[in-house]
Amino acid sequence: MLNISSYILYNLSNLLFAILIPANFTKIFFLNYSIASGIFTFLIFYHFSKKNILTEKKILIVSSILIFFSQLFVSESFLIWFFTFFIIYSDYFFSQRKNYLVNFILKLCLFVTSLLLYQDFLHPIYVLKIKIIIIYLMFIFYYLFCKKYNVFALKVNSPIKYNFWSCLIYFLSLFLLTVLVPNNFLKIIYISFQIIIGLQLKLFDIKIRDIKIKYLNLDIFFGILSFLYMFVLSIYSNLYYIILIHLFIYLSLNFLKKKYIT
Repeated sequence: MLNISSYILYNLSNLLFAILIPANFTKIFFLNYSIASGIFTFLIFYHFSKKNILTEKKILIVSSILIFFSQLFVSESFLIWFFTFFIIYSDYFFSQRKNYLVNFILKLCLFVTSLLLYQDFLHPIYVLKIKIIIIYLMFIFYYLFCKKYNVFALKVNSPIKYNFWSCLIYFLSLFLLTVLVPNNFLKIIYISFQIIIGLQLKLFDIKIRDIKIKYLNLDIFFGILSFLYMFVLSIYSNLYYIILIHLFIYLSLNFLKKKYIT
């Protein structure tokens, strides 16, 4: 139960952050986050499915150095890229172990910090820095005080191929939306696609992580609701081509599911 709750909190935290960021920070965040997520998700997914690219201690050392440079050099893009790497890595690191309580506390803290954007209480850059520090401190706590469990391998065939194509479809779609969609509709359409494509991949992710959900066919339920929502959104924005974009993405991802997920 804690693992499922942590999974939900993690995704709600990212969604809440995307919704609450002010308009003047939207473009730079979504543009950098889309590209960085595609790159880091690919590498980190492979890291936890087949082969450790770097040891945990090396990653902690590198993260310490990057935190130092993030304070030394004022660069919003650099901070967004570092945050993207750190949050994706920490998600897999803690969720694929039996340290369920630690994982839950981390995801809860990340969710709460997203609320700091409400009514511009803090600038997004400071919220990102707080999230980075929370993740870093949780790693320190884990190494000093927690029992070390083995990592659960992700259940997927050909992780490189699956990760490459899923990342390409997801992040290239989001990137193209930043180019194609007019600014007055960019935020709502970007977030909508991020949620819907993300939810479809999360359904795949639940199966890959071997998280059991009984008594409900989530795939059919998701498919019906996602197309109904896109239909309404296309009427509201008068951008009917987004239905075709969603259809292409939906079918492409389902093909990957049948081909690669065990």
